[in-house]
Formats: sequence, structure tokens, C-alpha cells
Amino acid sequence: MRRGYLSLCVPFLFLLACGQAPKAGLLEPCEKEGDCEDGLLCNAGLCTQKPTVKSCLIDDQCPEGQKCIGGACTPTEAPPECTFDSDCGKDQTCEQGQCVGGSEPDVVEPSDITEVSGPDLVADTASCETDEECSEGYVCNEGQCEEEPLPPGKCNDAGDCPAPEDPCFEAVCDDGDCKEAEKDACCKADGDCDDGNQLTTDKCVDNECVNEGKACTLDDECNDDNPCTLDSCSVGKCKNVKTADPLCCVSDEDCDDGKTETVDLCVGGQCQFNSKDKCATDQDCIDSNPCTKETCKAGTCSYTYTDSPECKCVNDADCMGKGGVCAIFQTGITSLGTYCTNPVGSKNPGDSCTEDKECKSNFCLTFSDGNVCFGGCKTDIDCKSGTECGVVTFNVGAGKVELPTCVNPGIQCAGDAECKGTDVCVPTLNPDDPNSIITVCNGKVGTKTGGQLCTKDGDCATNQCINLFEKNIDICWSACQADKDCPAGLFCYPYMAYFLFDQGTPAETDDKYWGIPGCAPYLGSFKPCQADSDCGGNEFCHAYKNQTNTDLDPHCITGIGQLGPGATCSADSQCKGNWCFDGGFSQFCVGLCKTSNECAGGTTCQKVDLILQDMGDANPDNDLTVPINVCQP
Repeated sequence: MRRGYLSLCVPFLFLLACGQAPKAGLLEPCEKEGDCEDGLLCNAGLCTQKPTVKSCLIDDQCPEGQKCIGGACTPTEAPPECTFDSDCGKDQTCEQGQCVGGSEPDVVEPSDITEVSGPDLVADTASCETDEECSEGYVCNEGQCEEEPLPPGKCNDAGDCPAPEDPCFEAVCDDGDCKEAEKDACCKADGDCDDGNQLTTDKCVDNECVNEGKACTLDDECNDDNPCTLDSCSVGKCKNVKTADPLCCVSDEDCDDGKTETVDLCVGGQCQFNSKDKCATDQDCIDSNPCTKETCKAGTCSYTYTDSPECKCVNDADCMGKGGVCAIFQTGITSLGTYCTNPVGSKNPGDSCTEDKECKSNFCLTFSDGNVCFGGCKTDIDCKSGTECGVVTFNVGAGKVELPTCVNPGIQCAGDAECKGTDVCVPTLNPDDPNSIITVCNGKVGTKTGGQLCTKDGDCATNQCINLFEKNIDICWSACQADKDCPAGLFCYPYMAYFLFDQGTPAETDDKYWGIPGCAPYLGSFKPCQADSDCGGNEFCHAYKNQTNTDLDPHCITGIGQLGPGATCSADSQCKGNWCFDGGFSQFCVGLCKTSNECAGGTTCQKVDLILQDMGDANPDNDLTVPINVCQP
């Protein structure tokens, strides 16, 4: 916008300088806005120029003697400056340049503000043509400055977030991001409200549990057989109120002093907290959990599982009254089982962990995208801390066992740039497609980025150090789907890393493979080919393996030497394909061909069996044989 300015000519004294008649500087009387000429404001009964004020958000942005009122700096204490009495408010006079006496001058309302001093901005509610004309945090929408809307999923408070579809979850604003949090004591059906008291009627009303006591006349009719409630008959209804005694308990789960070095037991309706290193006999470790075998080993209580159908479990909810925790136990040389037991640590299923003893289940699972406490699950509701219910394969001796547990969901990515903070894009199992890999964001391991030289996996942020045989170097692998996903100077090539999937049988011939792309220095045009003649310049057709390691997928890459297919050689480096084959009677450069016309003199294009070595072991029975045409004598 163009910002104007006001020129006030004072009569008499500056008459000649202004070049106007004296009445040009006089103020005309008025009763309302329409009585004044365009550009003038009816203020205190006189037509005056509309004031130029400074926009503000807080008082500190205003000059001394002014406060921020309605987004504009407004005089509040110091009397206004003046030249004539007409410059002052009603019943005021101008004395020594200051308005005195009478009532305070009328305050200009923010709605009267059309221009502001300072930067070229208009008031937040003013008209506009572009966003630049509006204050910070505002945009121009259909000619009016309006508060800039938040991006989808972003928030200042929970009111900015959409209401969850699940009534047992509520919207929360977590550090500027909209998320959902589970409500405490929320229900969806009457069955969710069972308080364990046979004397109450349990109902779910508007997603809140209502446990109504039965009709009664005497207190004795209200005994719920719970030693931790005070039972009484009040106004014809049973009331069972939990006692304030902190040591009162029904089972061991009611006792938790927050210390991992104690065994928390419920004995005779009272909690006992015994040190784990102070048992003398097995009797010192006996608890009320029917699903544990208690033993005293070297002064410490140890709890194993009871192999009975009643003690088998899938999630912690199956273990109410049986220790409260569903944990893993090895039941045989090649088998695992999940049984109810007592908690060891304090962390729930899906919580992050660094060691087993932190978890209630005493098992910290290690994943490529972070460690979480094992917790059996039936649905995502059983999992905490943003994890979801998935399946994990455990190696048990020579066998494998799959168990449902809480796992990190992972955010899929094409390259490191799509991950937040210091996270990097790493490979992980594809939950929707067996024997395949996807890439998800996860915390980095080493310090070296994609393409940098490495000697071991731990050197790399992605924990993947791969051999780039084309350049005879080892580099850190980094994820990509296209060149734009790679660091500057690197390019995206397919099948840079392969993963083996054991099929759970003793045989290795049924193993599966999956190759994923990665970033590498320039290797050549990499266009598909069948022979060196399909490649230009000094490129040759290299017999790469396909994604599943079941066939060839040749591509053109930059040659090493100068000699083509079939040419006589004495060293690998002389050949474009870096392969000088010693046939016993002669040595020649190996190269793919379609016809003999593409071969050096004295050689022809012949079909041979190329052996693709199994990448998981050295057993030749697992190698794959693929027919291919090469130039040879």
C-alpha cells in the first residue's frame, strides 16, 4: 500500500509558508461523521483529520503515556498537545500547548483506524489486497485481514483439533501437534464397568460407568466380601466405599511401593513389601498369585510360570487376579508360551526401554526403530506410548515362534529428508507383505551419512555398511526411491542391499530375498540392457540380480578397462566388465551379447549357465543357475 501523510498549516504565523487563506486551517463544527468533508472525522464536535495511530499488541509497543487499547496505541494519562482550544475536548482549554480542564478527549475506537504509523501494515480487521498489508500472523482473505489458519494437524490448544471418532478418546494439543489421548474410566458398554462387586448394577451411561448399589434395609445386606471397602445401607441403597487404608489389598496387584528391589505381596488383606534379597526359604516368597511358582535362590525370590490352561494369556487383561502381567516363558527347546506372572519393572507394553528389568514383563524387545517393552496384545488398545499391535518372530533354538506384541508403527519414508530431527530412513519388515522390506523413520545409530566410507554397520547412521563392488569400496547405505532422495553428488540405484527371509524350515533352498534401492556415487546410465552393444561410450552391460534374487536384471554401468566382450586379456582391469576369465587354453574378457557380431575376433556369442551364489550361506545347493549369452572362444 501507499502510506499518506498530513500537512497542517497553522493560520497567521505560517500563512505565507503554506500559501493558503487563514480559514483553511480552521476546524468546522459537526454533530456526526457525515457533516465533515471526506477524510475528516467528527471528533468532540469538530471536523478533524483522522488520527494516525500506531498498531500494537501490548502496552510496551506504545510511546510513553499511551496504552494498547483495541490494537491501537491510545493516550491515557498525559494531556494531548494543542495549539487552539478547538484542539482539545469538551470544556477544555489550550494552555501552554497542553489541553487542561473539562472532560477527557474522546478516545478513537479501533474501528475508526484506517492507517497506522511505523511499518506498512493495516490493523488486523482492516481491508487489504495482499497478505503483506496485514499484521504478522494474519492473512488477506476476500479483502479483509484475518488470523492465519493453522495447518492441518497443528494447534495452539485442544480446541483447534478435530474431535476423535472414538468417544473414549479426546483431542489434545501436544507441542503444537493434534493428537488423541485415551480418557480415564471411559466405557462403551455395560461390560466395561464391572467393579467386581456382585451387589452393584453396572451400567455405561454416556461413556461413564455408573455402579448402583442394590436395594437394602440393613448394613449387613451390603457386604461385598471385599476387605478394602466400607459397606453400608444409605437411603435404601448399598454403598461400598473404598477404605483410605493404603495397605488394604485384595491381591498382590493392589500392592506397589514403586520400588523394584522389593517383592510386593498381599497377605491377609494387608500389603507387605519384602526385600528381594532377604528370603531364606521358598516359603518367604509365597504370594497370592496362583500362576507363579515361588522359589528362593541365593536370597532372592524368583517367580516362574505355572503351566495350566487357566494361566495362559494373550494380554495383561487376561491376568487380572493372576499377577497382572502376561510374560514370555520358554516352554521347550524350540517353543515359547505366554503365561500370567508378577511384574518385574514398572513399564507397560509398548513403553520404550533399554534393559529387561525396566519392563513389567521383564522383556525389552530390540527393533531397528527403537526398543519397547514386550506386551502381548489383541488390539491396538492394549498398547501404550503410540505403539500398535503387531507380530514378532522369535528365534528359539532351531525353531521360530510368532507372538503378538506391541511394536513401533514407524513412519514410512523414501529418504532421510522425510524424517524429523536426527531420525534417518531405515529398512524394516513390511507388515502387509511377507518376505519384503519397507523403509521407516527411526533414530540414527552411527554418525556417518549415506555414501560415506565405512568399515562396519555401526559406523553408519542407518546401521547399514554395504560393499559397492563397482567402485571397490564400502559405503554407508541410505534410502531412496529417486535421485532427489539422495545427498548431493549421489544417485539412486536399485537393489543396493539384499535381505534374507528364512521360511521356518530346516532347508535353506526355500529362503527368500528382497533387494532395496540405495544411494551411491555415479555408476553410469544404468539403463536396462541385454548386451554391451545396448550401452554407449565406455559402459558395459553388468548382470545385476533382480529384486528377489531369482533372475538377472542387467544394467549399463561405467566400464573399468577398454577391452570389450571376448577380447584377449591378462588382467581384470583391462576389461570393461572388470572380469578376465581364464579358460585354461586362453584368457578373454567376459561380456554379455545378443549376436556373435558383438564379440571380438575369434569368439562367438554362446549360451552358458551363470551361477548366482546364495547370499545367506556358502552351500552350493542353494545357488541359483541362470542361462545367459556371453562372448567366448
